[in-house]
Amino acid sequence: MKQELLQTDTREIQKIIQDFHECLYMHKLENLEEMDKFLKIYHPPRLNQEDIESPNRPITSSEIEIVIFFNTNKKKSPGPDGFTVEFYHTFKEEVVPIL
Repeated sequence: MKQELLQTDTREIQKIIQDFHECLYMHKLENLEEMDKFLKIYHPPRLNQEDIESPNRPITSSEIEIVIFFNTNKKKSPGPDGFTVEFYHTFKEEVVPIL
């Protein structure tokens, strides 16, 4: 039975990630004709202008409130800052405008 080792050395982990991405992106697109042929046959969905611009628009206060207040577990943190949903509920008036 092969035993897998857990890597804990930060430099080694960074090296593994770097090697993975170098390998992933090193291959060039070689057969453009095949890709064109595939795209003509299968007609992948395309974004319209509204969909293209939508991710670039500002997030509204109501959208922030929906995300905060529809999270049912008030003891969990919805983001990396460590503040719980309960915190955001309590300080909604102060926090939502700056988010």
